[in-house]
Amino acid sequence: MFEVNRTGLTNAAFSVLVKISGNTNIWVLEVRYIAISKLFPHHLNSFDNVPVNYTFGPLVNISTASMSLKTFTNTINYATQASAAGSSYTSFSTPLTNNKILLFITSLFHSGSNEASPTTLYPINLYITATPMSATTYQFFVQFSVNAAISRLHFSMIAFDQVDVQSSGQYLLIYDKICYPVTGGFYAFPSQFLTNFMVGFAEFSSLKTASLIHFVSNYVTINGSYGVQMPQSQPRNTSRVPISRFCFTYFYIKTWLCPASTFYDDGTKMCITCPISSCVDCFNSTYCQICDEANDYFLNTTTGLCQLCTITGCVNCSSLTTCNDCD
Repeated sequence: MFEVNRTGLTNAAFSVLVKISGNTNIWVLEVRYIAISKLFPHHLNSFDNVPVNYTFGPLVNISTASMSLKTFTNTINYATQASAAGSSYTSFSTPLTNNKILLFITSLFHSGSNEASPTTLYPINLYITATPMSATTYQFFVQFSVNAAISRLHFSMIAFDQVDVQSSGQYLLIYDKICYPVTGGFYAFPSQFLTNFMVGFAEFSSLKTASLIHFVSNYVTINGSYGVQMPQSQPRNTSRVPISRFCFTYFYIKTWLCPASTFYDDGTKMCITCPISSCVDCFNSTYCQICDEANDYFLNTTTGLCQLCTITGCVNCSSLTTCNDCD
């Protein structure tokens, strides 16, 4: 049983509370985080430690051990949730497929009974989805089996409108949920995005109840490719079996980084060379931000162009209308 929860937030710092309870021994616990400003000008919301039974009441069905497959469904008012978090983006656009909800487990209270004999196996399977259902609602759907119970299941969530964010031409959202078998796997991504690469535990399966979760992410270079490696699941207690399927959600944003002497052009969605004569740094294709003042070119704030200083008798201009040193 574990829980990771953000407990404080200021403009300079945040705090995290980690709870370990029950018959649980933690070997390693890594907490990755992503910070998203409420001033970000597109639909990209984040939520902390959201219970799967948010606004529903007590958790049912999956909270009771059973030898059959159990499900839990909860439809949540996204408008209310987003408003409570202080976001100005409180609805899903149409088509609803524009909108995505990513889940990262932050709390899991799980219990079960060991098998009566070595030949009797009670496999554990946890499957979770979060799907927009209307402009103002989304639905959690959980499947869980067998002979075990979940009394607490919370998530960190990232909800976004992919079309809205990418329509600016300045961002590209990379995300998915990947599942690996017990042998693990490798996902390649550019090393430049490590600092904003978010990855977290999402689902798992095991061949029997008496198992241990072993979920590790290593950032390495393999065969010339950089990425995150999920090694083979190996519980420290060898009397327990490893998880046979583990899934993780990943998310990061690619942004345009234009080389020197170029700028991002929203029309072409490309970095292009500044076309304005004597401009050192363009704002766009028709307006200069910084002119070549070393050679007496200064910004005409009306036209956005760079003009040569022509003040009579001036040998050192500071603008088109101001002279520092006269002849």
